[in-house]
Amino acid sequence: MKINSFHIFAFGKWKNYSLNLGEQKMAIISGNNEAGKSTIQQFLLFILFGLPPKKREFYQPKTGGSIGGRLVVETPEYGEITIERISDRRQSQAICRLVDGEEYEEEFLKQLIGGMSKAVYQSIYSFNAEDLSGLHQVTGEELGEVLLNVGLTGSDQIYHTKKTLEKRLDDLFKQKGRNPFLNQELQRLEKLEKKQSDIMQEVGDYRKVVEKIDHLENEIVELEHQVNEARSDYYTLVQINKAIPVIQEYHELNVTGEPGSLMSFPEDAGSKMRHLQENLLPLENEHSRVEADLKDKKERLQFNQKNEQEFEEKEVRRLISKISTYEQAVHDRNRLKKQLEQNRTEMKHELDDLDIPIEEERLYEYEFPFYVEETWRGLREQEQIIVQEEKQLEEEKNSLQLQKKQTEQQINDLNEQTISDEEAAANSELIDFYIHSNTNKNTNAPQDRTSAYLFGLIILSGIIISYMTSSFWPIGIALLISAGIIFVKKDSSSKESLQSVQVSKDNYMHAKQQLQLYEQTKGELAYLSEHLKEIVQKELRLDEQSRTLLNRKERFNHLVNEQYRSYPFLKSLKMLHWEKLYHLLKRVKDKQKVIEERSNETIELDAQIKNIEDDVHKFSEQMKWDDSDQTVSEKLIGIRDFFHSQMNVRENNEQLNQEIYLLNKQSERIKQEIAPLFEDKQKLLEASASINVDQFYEKLESYEQLKYKQKRFNNVRDQIKLMLNEKEQRDFEIWSTLPNEAQLNFQLQEKEQEIDRLLKNQKEIQQEKADLHFQMKQLEGSDQLSLLNHQYEFDRSQFNEHAKEWAAYKIASEVLERTKEMYQNQYLPRVLLAAQSHFNRLTLGKYVSLSVERDESRIIVEDYGGFQYSTEELSRGTADQLYVSLRLALAQTLSEELKVPFIVDDAFVNFDEARLSVMLEILSELSRGTQVFLFTWRGDIGNRLEENRTETFHLPLES
Repeated sequence: MKINSFHIFAFGKWKNYSLNLGEQKMAIISGNNEAGKSTIQQFLLFILFGLPPKKREFYQPKTGGSIGGRLVVETPEYGEITIERISDRRQSQAICRLVDGEEYEEEFLKQLIGGMSKAVYQSIYSFNAEDLSGLHQVTGEELGEVLLNVGLTGSDQIYHTKKTLEKRLDDLFKQKGRNPFLNQELQRLEKLEKKQSDIMQEVGDYRKVVEKIDHLENEIVELEHQVNEARSDYYTLVQINKAIPVIQEYHELNVTGEPGSLMSFPEDAGSKMRHLQENLLPLENEHSRVEADLKDKKERLQFNQKNEQEFEEKEVRRLISKISTYEQAVHDRNRLKKQLEQNRTEMKHELDDLDIPIEEERLYEYEFPFYVEETWRGLREQEQIIVQEEKQLEEEKNSLQLQKKQTEQQINDLNEQTISDEEAAANSELIDFYIHSNTNKNTNAPQDRTSAYLFGLIILSGIIISYMTSSFWPIGIALLISAGIIFVKKDSSSKESLQSVQVSKDNYMHAKQQLQLYEQTKGELAYLSEHLKEIVQKELRLDEQSRTLLNRKERFNHLVNEQYRSYPFLKSLKMLHWEKLYHLLKRVKDKQKVIEERSNETIELDAQIKNIEDDVHKFSEQMKWDDSDQTVSEKLIGIRDFFHSQMNVRENNEQLNQEIYLLNKQSERIKQEIAPLFEDKQKLLEASASINVDQFYEKLESYEQLKYKQKRFNNVRDQIKLMLNEKEQRDFEIWSTLPNEAQLNFQLQEKEQEIDRLLKNQKEIQQEKADLHFQMKQLEGSDQLSLLNHQYEFDRSQFNEHAKEWAAYKIASEVLERTKEMYQNQYLPRVLLAAQSHFNRLTLGKYVSLSVERDESRIIVEDYGGFQYSTEELSRGTADQLYVSLRLALAQTLSEELKVPFIVDDAFVNFDEARLSVMLEILSELSRGTQVFLFTWRGDIGNRLEENRTETFHLPLES
């Protein structure tokens, strides 16, 4: 069996958690402490074996809910199987589902796992670090036997059970011991027996009393025998005395002799005659009754035939079928007339309430389809929108005009406040002159040097160009340019010096303020000019919107006029109320339609009623009935009653004819039944020579009286045989003579006296025996002897109980030894062979062989040098490796017969790296034959194994 996947509904910390184990048979599940590895292991065991209620509570989720989940396993025999177990369903029983949908219960799961219990499974197919820690608690001398038991069953329970049994046996009894309970009890019983013997010897005549009592008991037995014989004779006489009336009747009946005068009377003639009479009388009575019924029914038939009338049944049935139709039609017509009157009144009131110029007759001309409501609603909404837009346009126009006026006023004010452009240019030139004049004073020397450099550069450029062009005119041009620059610079310098003398600092500051105010005002004017342009553009857009709105208004008025033409009464109402008017008119129109429909229905009902009334009058005339004072409904009911009465007459006649026919047949049948019975009756009368039945019964009575005497004679004879045995019959000769009653009474008195004498002797001997018994009881009744007897019996009872307990433990110990020996012979050689290989590899070749000393029941280990060691001589680490080897070998051996998953939970935490690698290789090899689960805290275990052979799963810290 291989587990392919599992899903946890809820179990401990896990909730709604799934794990697909893949195709490989070795699954490594790693995670830190508290990651939930042990919980998953317990979940697997829960699905396979279940849990008792108390343990299920331990794994109940903190958030509530029922624990449970499912395993998907695969077996060679059934394929894929889903095993599901939920704690609060089916009493926590598992359900197994096959691929084809078939479902099986807990017994099927037990069959899959070979009928193992959870304890057996854990002892063979599962181990962990706690098993190794438990091994460390065992002493060196006990270690060998513990390991041997592990090799046998995978558990040390056999060892502990055997030790418990041995200890209990030793506590109860030892062959040469003194302290065990049974040894002490035996000693006490021996002492009590000795004390009893000593006390009995002190009473010298005890044995004589016992012998005398035995002699008296023999005499009592002999007297008892004599008394019984006397009583037997007495009871015989009593029985004879009781039987005298019966014997006397026997002799009286014997004198009459057997009946012979009427032996010719037919056998069972009385019962036959009674049987015939019992059958004949009912038949004769029934024949008389049938004849009377036949006469009565013929008379009734003649009477009915006189009252029967001829009529057309089909027509009458048709008229009767119209009764409910007629009554319903009349009822519906009256109801419709009332409704029509009410509807017309309501419609008139509603039209009056509308208060619009429209008449009821004109209302028929108007139609109000569903889209009219939408049209009127749309017109109302358009009107509201147009009015709102006109108002909004008017408000926007007024706002723009006010803004335009304010902006123009601001522009005029700013133009009046600021200087002109010419004044601004003059102020700007004045400021420049003032700034240049102050700057030249500090920069003349550098400017002269710059000019010299510039002149030199121009002349040098002219020389180079002349040289390159082989011409002198570039040099002349360079000289002219230099002279011009010198002239211009001198002229500007003279002007600056002249103007700087004319511009003062106050003028400069005033011009600067005027110019700043001019620039600020110029910016504001530019902003106001742009704003004014925007206002003008908005006015143009508003004009365009006004024209568009005007066109819409014209189209809207056109639509309104169309509605006025279609529905002139709308002119009297504001458009706001049109939609409400539509609903009111629609309701009135619906009522008008209802009135029209009901009027048509009334017309149809009138026609239907008229047709039925005509048919009724026509039928009445045909039947010549005088029913002019009746209504049509009454006439229809009369026709129905007439029809039913005539049909009843016909049915009665048919029934009477059928009954007459049956009665005739019944009369013939009775006559046929009477004939053979009457014939048998006549034969009996002839056989008994009787004229009639009365004479037959008189003769029969005489015959039966004589026959009764003969029967009584036989009964009396049988009664005597029951009352007296053959010896008594023979001794007293009762069949030939009648016993003498006086003589019997005398014999009874003699026997009574003899019995009294014997009983008196018996009583005297019993009294003597009682006296001797009292004497013996006094001898035995001393306190010391009584206490010793009581104590002896009590102690012997206790000893027997504990002896039974010791025997039970002894048998259990022997059965355990035989079971252990059987397992040793069957499994141990194969387990040791596999464990030897594992142990050799785990010890890196140091130990090469394992064997068992059967006398000592312990394992011997041999190393590569040939030296042998008992298990108590091994180190703890080596003993752990031997324990693991035996557990793996046992699982591997038993897996050949039952393949179930093998679970290992952090069992190698104390192994070094080399031995850990070997251990993982062994588990990998074991997984070739059966699935292996390895739970570990180490996340690198999967990296040590071949990836194509294992699947590694890392558990999260939080579920």
